[in-house]
Amino acid sequence: MIKINHLTITQNKDLRDLVSNLTMTIQDGEKVAIIGEEGNGKSTLLRALMGEALPDFTIKGDIQSDCQALAYIPQKLAGDLKKKTLHDYFFLDSADLDYSILYRLAEELHFDSDRFASDQEIGSLSGGRSFENSTHP
Repeated sequence: MIKINHLTITQNKDLRDLVSNLTMTIQDGEKVAIIGEEGNGKSTLLRALMGEALPDFTIKGDIQSDCQALAYIPQKLAGDLKKKTLHDYFFLDSADLDYSILYRLAEELHFDSDRFASDQEIGSLSGGRSFENSTHP
């Protein structure tokens, strides 16, 4: 569960509030859509929820999480990642990958885990599919 209480995120360069007084609770297994125009703080909010240091922003309020694993996938993927196949991404050089968690999450998200072995390049996936497949912990 993630609890957000009176969260305000202000961009330091122009003192513009990207998020203002947000209070919400996200229960385990709940899906949340963050919708807004480009440059209005969606990625910054996600990075704040991850506990990432954000030196260009002032963050006020409280974020509490009892989640054991959170992940943020950047909007733009590195060139070398775009050329990898899904198979290579999930099965080569993955000493840190816990496959029991990977397959459990795939099942919980109703993701066809057979796609992990695909020879399709990550860069050829649509943005949403690319994000959806980037569940590598």
